[in-house]
Amino acid sequence: MPSLAFPAERIRDTTVGKIVVFVSRGRDAATMAHALLATIPCERLVFVNLWYYPDLAYQQSQLATWEKFYGISIHRHPAEEVEAIHGGRQALSFGDVREWIRDKYGAEWVAYGYRMDESLARRALLKPHLDGIHYAQKTLYPLRQFNQALVLAYVKRHRIPLAPEYAHGFRDISIFDGDSARWLRDTFPDDFERACSWDPNLSAKVER
Repeated sequence: MPSLAFPAERIRDTTVGKIVVFVSRGRDAATMAHALLATIPCERLVFVNLWYYPDLAYQQSQLATWEKFYGISIHRHPAEEVEAIHGGRQALSFGDVREWIRDKYGAEWVAYGYRMDESLARRALLKPHLDGIHYAQKTLYPLRQFNQALVLAYVKRHRIPLAPEYAHGFRDISIFDGDSARWLRDTFPDDFERACSWDPNLSAKVER
């Protein structure tokens, strides 16, 4: 298995200041968090989760499990909070969110769990940065060289707890629609009702 030690050590030795680590709720984020914590002093790392449906109990429970597993705090921010900071615009660029979070936590760097094998767009983004460091944007990609099979092996080896969606054939879910909306309704009905109160169209999405 390729080692995550090199990119993490490179990040540790090349960068200074705080690093915001974006953790969605997925395997890649879990792997990145584990690798960075094993190499970089914890006081340099700030873990941030952006959510779309506020206060879904099963998602908050998973983040709490990660906090205990890793021994960290994960700062939660609803997506609409970021929109409000930017004057209520409905469409925010990738850079808008990154810079808002960077400024909020006084961080020099922002880390993402992106892999080159995920898509052509990700490959185009990551290919020029051989060590996983985009020096101009001050963004970090520790999983640049990993693929899905290696991430799965890493998670298994380190017994990292994953989002419950994976056991049902989904990835970590940010937006519910069709099958994923039905899964939420049938598996976590209280969370489904809570999500419907925030998204009036969710009940209709169950029928797709």
